[in-house]
Amino acid sequence: MKVVTAKELAIKHRAEKIVLIASRRTDMPAFYTDELLKGLKQGKFHPQTMMQPMWELNFEPQDIHSVGLWSQDFGKWIERRHEIADLGYKFWYRFTILPDDPVCKPKAPPVEEQLKQLETLANTDGSDCVFVFIDPLVQYKRTGETHWRYNFSEVSVDMIVRKAHQLGIKSITISLLDYYRHVEKKALRKGFEFRFLNSNNHSDQEEMIENGEENQKYH
Repeated sequence: MKVVTAKELAIKHRAEKIVLIASRRTDMPAFYTDELLKGLKQGKFHPQTMMQPMWELNFEPQDIHSVGLWSQDFGKWIERRHEIADLGYKFWYRFTILPDDPVCKPKAPPVEEQLKQLETLANTDGSDCVFVFIDPLVQYKRTGETHWRYNFSEVSVDMIVRKAHQLGIKSITISLLDYYRHVEKKALRKGFEFRFLNSNNHSDQEEMIENGEENQKYH
């Protein structure tokens, strides 16, 4: 297994330090808290990019500019982050908060709980270290139905944006659902289908876009 140090990576990219990001392929703060904390304590992770062999990254806390955590549920992280408080890492957060919906949000905590976590992170690390994503806004229907449903309402998006604004969070991203064939197949197997918007048809996107623009007035 190839072993690389953080200092070597920084030199390669002409930087003083590197940024660790976890994670795009799975929700480490929510489901792999033990592994995340262990890696930060030991200064060792085993990254594996798509279609590439696993390798080992070794580092000291002083070699790391910051650690970016992506999640829909920071509950376990908030409870246990004190275990590495003395190591000196700086953290920033990509927090995805979707309106409550049984189809499009089956596992993440309710919005009320997510907003409590959001407040804790903003108060602990600073509002400039928290980035809110309302992602994605979706239309869907059960197989056999003709009526398309939204996974959000203007009220639900408004509640998230207002709370972020109250906490001083300046970065809020609202996005629409992109087409992925494997997502379509999985949805059909579960008995429902998504409405993937036509990027070439403005009228097909207008209602969702207007809803997002309405809520941007707070910023």
